[in-house]
Amino acid sequence: MNLLTGSFQEYTGNNIQNSDQFSTELNGSNALVQYFELSNTSANQYKGYDAGFNYQLGFKRNKDQLLTTSYKYSSSSGTQDADALYLKQVFATGTGLRNYRQYNNSGTKEHDIQLDYIQPFKVITIEAGAKAILRNNYSDFENYNQNATTGTYILDPTQSNNLVYHQDVYSVYNSYQVKLTNWVFKSGLRVERTLVDANFITLGTPLKQDYNSFVPSISAQRMFKKSNSVTFGYTERVQRPNIYQLNPFIDRSNPKFINVGNPDLKPVTNHSFELSYSNFAKGSINIGLNYAFANNTVQQVLSVGRDTVTTSTYQNIGKNKRLGIDINTNYPITSKLNINVNIELLHVWLSGFYNNQFYDARGNQGHIFTNTTLKLPQDYGLNLNVGYDSRYVLLQGLDNDYLFYSLSVSKDILKKKATISLNVNNPFEKYKRLDYFNSSDTFRQSNYNNVYARQINVSFNYKFGKLNGSIKKNQRGITNDDTSGGRQ
Repeated sequence: MNLLTGSFQEYTGNNIQNSDQFSTELNGSNALVQYFELSNTSANQYKGYDAGFNYQLGFKRNKDQLLTTSYKYSSSSGTQDADALYLKQVFATGTGLRNYRQYNNSGTKEHDIQLDYIQPFKVITIEAGAKAILRNNYSDFENYNQNATTGTYILDPTQSNNLVYHQDVYSVYNSYQVKLTNWVFKSGLRVERTLVDANFITLGTPLKQDYNSFVPSISAQRMFKKSNSVTFGYTERVQRPNIYQLNPFIDRSNPKFINVGNPDLKPVTNHSFELSYSNFAKGSINIGLNYAFANNTVQQVLSVGRDTVTTSTYQNIGKNKRLGIDINTNYPITSKLNINVNIELLHVWLSGFYNNQFYDARGNQGHIFTNTTLKLPQDYGLNLNVGYDSRYVLLQGLDNDYLFYSLSVSKDILKKKATISLNVNNPFEKYKRLDYFNSSDTFRQSNYNNVYARQINVSFNYKFGKLNGSIKKNQRGITNDDTSGGRQ
C-alpha cells in the first residue's frame, strides 16, 4: 500500500503591550539613591507556517512492515517595536536616564528530513532510521537613544546586534522490541552528531561547536488481565540550549537589570528512571514514580555589581536530581460528565558553583491541572478548568506560583455545524501578582510583576463540507523536542 499525506499550517497575529515599571533604590541608611518610572509601549507582530509530507510504503506479507519518508519545513518570524519613556527621575548623584526605542526582527527557518523502517517478525520487531535537522536562527536588534537637547533618536551601536545561528543535527537510531504473552521488552540507541556555526556579527564573535551524543533507552512491561500493566524504563534525553540562552547580546532595556546570553553553553544529558502503573478498564489512569538526574544543567544565575546593577546570564553549572510521582486520569463519571486530572509532585536537589560561591537548593514543587466537561440538554456544554503551578526551586532562590481558573459555556447551532462559545478566565481577579526571590552571600533581591488576569473571550466555529470515514494517517512522522525552554 502506498500512502501519501500532507499538512500545512499558517498563523499570524499582532498585539500592543503597555507596561509601567517603578524602581526605587535605597542605601544602607534607608536614604534614596535613585527612583524612576519607566513607561514602555511595545507593538509586536508574528507569523509563521509549517508545511510537510509523509510517504508510507506498506508490504503485502505483513501490514506492520512499513517504510516511511518524512519532510517538514518550518518558518517563523516576529518583529518588536518598543518605545520607552522615563516619566519621573530622581537621582541623589549622577545624570538621568535617556528615553529609548528598540526594534527587533528575529525568526527561525528549519528543514527536517526523516527516514523510518519497521521490520516485524513473529516475536521481535526491529526499527531503524535516520534524521537530519537543519536550523537557521537569526536576530537583528537595534537600540536608539534620545538626544536630550534635540529630542532626536540616535542609533547606539553598543546596544545593537545582528545574529546568525546555524545548528545542524544528524542522527541514526536502531531499536528492538520483544513481545511475549505477558511481557514486552524494548531497547534502543540513537547516535547524534551536532554541528553549530554561529556569528554574532555586531560583536564580531564567531562560534563553532561540534559534538556527538549517544542516547540509549530500555524498558520492560508486564501486562495483566482487565487492561492493567506495569512498566519500568530508563531513557536518556539530550536538551540543547535555545537561542535566547545562547545570544551574547547585552540587553540593558532595564537599566537596573541586565540580561546576557552565553554562547559557550553545552547540551544537557538527562538520565531518567520510571516505574509506572496503567489501567484502561474504564477511562484511564496512569501512576508513575520517577527519578532523574543531570550533571551540567543550564541555570539562570544572577550577580550584583558595585553599581548595584543586576546581571542575569546562563551557565552549565547545575547538578540536578529529582524524585517524583505523576498521576494522570481521565474518568467518565457519567455519560455526560467527564473529569481529567494531571498531578505532578517532585522533590528537587539542585547545586552548583557560581562566582566562587557554592549554592545548595532543595525543596518541593509540582502542579495540578483539572478539566471538567458537562454535556447539557439542547446542545449546551460547560467546561471548567482549575490549575495550580507551585514555586519552582532555583539555584539562587524561588520563582512565582500561579493559580488559574476558567469557565466556558458553548452551544451547538445550525444542525451542529457551528459552535458559539463564551469563556471567562480568572473572573474574580483583575491582576495576578508574579514574584520571585534570589539571594547569595552578597545580595538579597525580590521582584514582582502585576499582569492582567481577567479575560473574556467569545468564539464562533463553523464546519463545512462532509467527509465520509476517517483520514488514514502515517504511523511515523517528525516531532522535535530537543531544545530547552521554560522551567528546568
